Amino acid sequence: MRKLIYFALIIIGLSSCAPARFIQPLQEKEHALSFSLGGPMFNFSDMTIPAPLSSICYGYGLKENLSLFGSIHTTSLAFGNFQSDFGATYKFLDQKNFIPNISASAAGNLIFNFNEANTHFWPQLDVNAYWEHGKNNSYFYVGMSNWFELAAKRAHDEPSIDHWLLHPQLGYQYNLESWSFFAEVKLLAPTHLNDEVLIDFRSITGNYGSTGLYLGVTKKF
Repeated sequence: MRKLIYFALIIIGLSSCAPARFIQPLQEKEHALSFSLGGPMFNFSDMTIPAPLSSICYGYGLKENLSLFGSIHTTSLAFGNFQSDFGATYKFLDQKNFIPNISASAAGNLIFNFNEANTHFWPQLDVNAYWEHGKNNSYFYVGMSNWFELAAKRAHDEPSIDHWLLHPQLGYQYNLESWSFFAEVKLLAPTHLNDEVLIDFRSITGNYGSTGLYLGVTKKF
């Protein structure tokens, strides 16, 4: 049972708290502040809704094709945890006709529980392909988010259930001159059964994982 609870925590508390960050790198010396809301879909009072997980993220264009970012997860903070993801996005392939831009984001995910004084860390590597269009370079993207569990054991001395979690994702970002609006759908842990966990997750893959839905807005300056 504890393993099942742990799996639920992986999905709803950690790997699904936020959408992908800055798939399209910022311009050099450009700043950005974004807010996102959403999470894994689950059954609540006979309704299927996304978990209301929120975060605020700051980004900076360090140089052409390279942006840095860092965030605070505000919902997690309200429940006594300091949680953050931070890292960098680099675009290493430019779009040419139907060949997409390709970018990769390397990040660290840190959570500190104020009550138990516990700290956990998870590395993350995302790779995304995106196609820009229009005068403000709005874009559609598809990609894969990879989460890595470094610890051999988790809470209650239980063994880690997996050291590599895959989360396929797709989304769209609509860019105005200084504002952007985005939506993302992510398949969370789609290789893991969800029919025995305490939370009634909903997934387009049936009894595997959960489908995450995220919405957000970004202001560039």
